[in-house]
Amino acid sequence: MFIFHAGHPGDVTGDVPIPSTTLPPGSDVDMVDEDNDAAASAQQDADAAMNMPVRKKIRLSFMPDETCGSGNSTDDEKDMQQQLQLRLFGLLRTGESKHFAALFTQQPAKTRHTLLSVKDEIGFTLLMSAVKYSNLDACRLLVAHHVDVNELNDKKCSALFLAAQKGMVPITECLLDGGASSEYRSAALVPAAHFGHIDVVNLLLARGADANYANQKGTTPLMRAAQEGQAAVVSALLGKDADSNAANMEGMTALMLASQRGHADIAEILISAGALVDKQTRQGSTALLLAAKRGHAGAITMLLTAGADMFLKDERDKTALDNAARRGNDELIRILTIE
Repeated sequence: MFIFHAGHPGDVTGDVPIPSTTLPPGSDVDMVDEDNDAAASAQQDADAAMNMPVRKKIRLSFMPDETCGSGNSTDDEKDMQQQLQLRLFGLLRTGESKHFAALFTQQPAKTRHTLLSVKDEIGFTLLMSAVKYSNLDACRLLVAHHVDVNELNDKKCSALFLAAQKGMVPITECLLDGGASSEYRSAALVPAAHFGHIDVVNLLLARGADANYANQKGTTPLMRAAQEGQAAVVSALLGKDADSNAANMEGMTALMLASQRGHADIAEILISAGALVDKQTRQGSTALLLAAKRGHAGAITMLLTAGADMFLKDERDKTALDNAARRGNDELIRILTIE
């Protein structure tokens, strides 16, 4: 069962409201901008606190196992457990590291072990929430208590994936030290590369991440970096023998993705590393055809300088010049027209 201790020595200090609501919903793990969601969550906590008729110092804890009788939880005990979990998640949202540590560590060992795997309504564990809210102290505390750093949320993402996505070097290092698996180290390269977090990329590579990791769609870190124009990351991955000619499930290479976005500088780096200029997708598209379809003159010029074949056709029997003419782009037509 659970008990409340009010105003005893060693209790967590400060007013601690005990709302009766369930865990508030959070933001989708795959969303890039979580600031608005974090603010909304914090506001929900504040609103809940303001609506409490009575506020007093309390301490939540579980009774030791030997006092639990048959071990069957009553409704009151379940409610207290939910309140404890809610409070811990709330402390992470509001950045109260010391209060989080005090409330967590005062629980009996079995309770702490259970709390390590508790998830909120969006499938986040306490560790994932600590990462989401950039709480390094909480991450270190949970890792010290042997949290499973390889636990996945409802989106099949690990805490390390979330840390890499946000570019958090100290937290990433903490999770690596805490036992992040080799597979998840490699998977974390993809979001780190996408957002250009070069320090995280270098850290992951130094700690054994595979530069040629590919997810279920065949996407590699190099493809993401090339697509987003992250030159430093592209160079770092190539320096670790990333395959410049690897293709995803659609047959797209890093060079094609860079050219499609108009990243001429990335295209030059990839070509210098051995990327095949005229490699085609299953639909017959080449880097040049893709650049022409999007109207990227700089990328087209770079590809032609590297020897791209302007006469290759896609599955619709269209050349790069045909695509330029269709767009009515006089500059592209001039570049692609033989003098």
